[in-house]
Amino acid sequence: MSSSPFRTLARQCAVIATSVVATATVLGTGLASAQEAPEVGTAIAELAPANSVNSAAIINGSVTGADIADGTITRADLKPAVAPRWAKVNAGLNTSLTRGRGATNAVRVNAGIYRVTFASNIRSCGWTVSVNDSDAGTAGPALIAAERASINSDTEIIVRTFNTSGAAADLDDSDGFTLLLNC
Repeated sequence: MSSSPFRTLARQCAVIATSVVATATVLGTGLASAQEAPEVGTAIAELAPANSVNSAAIINGSVTGADIADGTITRADLKPAVAPRWAKVNAGLNTSLTRGRGATNAVRVNAGIYRVTFASNIRSCGWTVSVNDSDAGTAGPALIAAERASINSDTEIIVRTFNTSGAAADLDDSDGFTLLLNC
């Protein structure tokens, strides 16, 4: 039985909202608000060490960017699932994964078809792909699309490239693509 259009739309909105929150978190933008913590000497304030705040000391359960000193939160402070996963792939006949976060492999499947494998489940992710030059130049004209490899695949994305006429075509060996997953 297939999902209703409203359920599909709700799922897509949830993915977009999650991507916005993850991006804002990585870029250091606060999305919440906080109240003043209790006075020192009260039971709640005593739970946190000096010059720090824990969840018990936050009255309404929220913290804003104004509550956090610049540069004090890094990607290492985030749960692994919050940091975007990505892959930079040199495409063409000699396809290779050059770098990324969470990506384990990239291969050319056929003309204009590339498979990128990630180490963990990508079912709840949204993905974006863009053509780029693999060095310091300009990428040739191309169209690009990304999709989950199959209904049974939890870790693979298929990237398809086309020439400007819409026919499946490999990218130049000097070009590649970047695939970004927000989960």
